[in-house]
Amino acid sequence: MSASRLMPRLLTMVAAAVAVLTLSTGVAAADVVFRGDHTVRSGVSIDDNVKIYGGTLTVYGEVDGNIDQYRAGSVVVRSSGYVGGNITEREGGRITVYGDVDGNLQEGGTGAVFVGRSANVDGNIIEKLAGKVDVRGDLGGNIEEHGADAVIVGRYATVDGNVYEERAGRVEIRGHVDGDVSEKGTGNLVIYRSARISGDVTESGAGRIIRY
Repeated sequence: MSASRLMPRLLTMVAAAVAVLTLSTGVAAADVVFRGDHTVRSGVSIDDNVKIYGGTLTVYGEVDGNIDQYRAGSVVVRSSGYVGGNITEREGGRITVYGDVDGNLQEGGTGAVFVGRSANVDGNIIEKLAGKVDVRGDLGGNIEEHGADAVIVGRYATVDGNVYEERAGRVEIRGHVDGDVSEKGTGNLVIYRSARISGDVTESGAGRIIRY
């Protein structure tokens, strides 16, 4: 085959290989990886997803993608911090938010989730094991506690979605919940005088509904 005919075919093959490589690597090719403790300082912006192994990630600046934390360590979003995606902690560490998060907070281990009074989280909080969920700020989604620990909605908190606890943990509502509140395990559902719940309140397990 002449060189004039071979060259277009080679260029086409190279372009196809690059496209396949791009599709196969996907977002992972753009992940930023840290090992050990790391701080995203104020004024610093990370446009990609972040994975951190064996350390605590503290965010004063911006992370536009997701944050995934593996092994020992936690994720802390300070009041000046912003996360555009989801935060997932997979071991026994904590997720602590004082700033803004557009996505979900998911605790896959036994660690706790804390949302401070200055925080604004647009997504859901999902606690899969025995960690406590404590919300003092604004939450745009639902709270799901699938373990045996407590769910607390503080006096100045606002939860736009539902609050759900399915095992032995108690539920304490002192603030405002726009959706339903349900407890399906052996824990009690405690509603304080300051609470405002727009939806239904149900206790379908062995626990009781207690009002103060």
